[in-house]
Amino acid sequence: MLPGTVYLNCDNPYDASRLQDPSVFLDSQAPGTVLVLDEAHRLADPSLLLKLIADEYPGLKVLATGSSTVAATRKFSDSLTGRKYPIHLCPVLCCEMSGWPMRLRDAVPRPPEP
Repeated sequence: MLPGTVYLNCDNPYDASRLQDPSVFLDSQAPGTVLVLDEAHRLADPSLLLKLIADEYPGLKVLATGSSTVAATRKFSDSLTGRKYPIHLCPVLCCEMSGWPMRLRDAVPRPPEP
């Protein structure tokens, strides 16, 4: 939903493998690119990757998300002080988003007519 972003789902083995050699992947991104790392805590060492991006690729913008705070806390070996801005996002229903083309009742499957 964010135009012009590079989205990697870190639950997806293919997407996670693209970050096995972070420099190769990051060097291929244009300055100003917004990189979304969904479920970043699934990576082997997410704090090292985020620290590398913050220190060596200042032209990239990163949105690292994770739905599992407990798992994320254990995986982050570095506090990333001065390199992160945590944002707590509350769950949002599709029907609550402006411009969403359908009403919630249209999105819920209905049982077949008898």
